[in-house]
This record gives sequence, structure tokens and C-alpha cells, in this order.
Amino acid sequence: MNKEHLNTAKTVIPVATTGLYLLGFVYHISYLNEYGIGDSLFPIPADKILLTGFISFLDIGIMPTAYITLAFSALFMSSLVAALLSTTKRANLFYKYIKRIFNKLKPRNTLPSPPKEMESIVSRSSIFFAYAGGVFTIIIFLALLILFSSKSGISQATTEKEEFKNNTSNTIFVYSSLLPDDIKVHQIICSDTHCAFWTGIKSIVLKQDDISKMIAHNKN
Repeated sequence: MNKEHLNTAKTVIPVATTGLYLLGFVYHISYLNEYGIGDSLFPIPADKILLTGFISFLDIGIMPTAYITLAFSALFMSSLVAALLSTTKRANLFYKYIKRIFNKLKPRNTLPSPPKEMESIVSRSSIFFAYAGGVFTIIIFLALLILFSSKSGISQATTEKEEFKNNTSNTIFVYSSLLPDDIKVHQIICSDTHCAFWTGIKSIVLKQDDISKMIAHNKN
């Protein structure tokens, strides 16, 4: 691997990793919040958070998939901009490309060309503007990533509630001494110590030790 590729990897990997972490973390928090559940009892290790965004593609509705796709698109674009800024040469090309676009958009004028001394100053400052613009662009794409991953988590929880209401989702019967009788619920999430369920009206959280048994009922 040559130096240029190494610099690209050093720049892209942190941006991509941060984006994946934000995607998984925000999705997890938004999903639980839609059920009215805090995340303190259901923490996710950092390595699993990085996979949550990918796992969210599995068995989810159309709208959650659309939102998570937009989030991944924002992640890709932020990583792409980071790659463009990984070397001075690429940053300069990035600046020239943006400058060419603006030159095509602005109306033609007949003003005289600036002196060579001014062109030299502009040339030296172009790298700064390229990096500043690139960093700003990455921040914008990461903000969009957070927005779309949040909407995906909320939409997924809403879809699950609707499926449970229409009896089209997998359900379980929970048996616990804290409940008056066995109850049909949708399992939201379980940790090593607690489990959260949706009853169709509200969410309930039980300790693992307080659950005597659970019987799964497949929607098929």
C-alpha cells in the first residue's frame, strides 16, 4: 500500500466508523424511545452498535428501509468527501472542481483578470477553503445520517405496533408472578437482566428473574 492509499485509509476509516456508530446508536435510541423505553437498561456494546445499522435492513418495513437507505447514502457521501480530502493533491482538485461548477453558474463579466500576485494568494488559500468546505460537507452529511437513522428507528417501532395490532407479527405469551395472568405481547428487546414488551397499549419492562417462562407464537 503506497502513501497516498494509506492517507486515504487514515482519513476515511475514522469518518466511516463514526458514521456507522452514530447510525446504530441513534437508531437504537429512537427505536426504544418510540416505545417509551429508556436505553439505560438495554445498552448495546460498541461493536454491536456498528452492526445495528446493517441488521436494521432485515425484516423491516418499506419506510424504515427507505430511511436507513438514505442514512447509508449520507454515510457514503461523507466518506467520499473524506477520501477527497485525504491528500493535498486531492483537496486541491476538489476545490478546483467546485470552483469550476460555480464559474459555470455565475454570469459572465468583462472585468479584467486579477494581477498575478493576487492569483498566487488565491492559489495558496485554495487548499484551506477546500478543507474547510469538505469538513463542513462531512458535518452536513453526518447530520443527515442522524436524522434519517432516527426516523428509521421510529418508523420501525411504529410498523411493529401496527403489525401487532393487526395480528400479523410474531408474538409471545409471557408468564410472570408480577402479571395477573399470562399475557400476549410483542417482544421489543432483552438484555442480560431485563426484557421489554409491547402489550398493544403500553410497554412493560420485567426483570429476567421475574419471568417464569415465555412461549413464542409464530405469525405463520
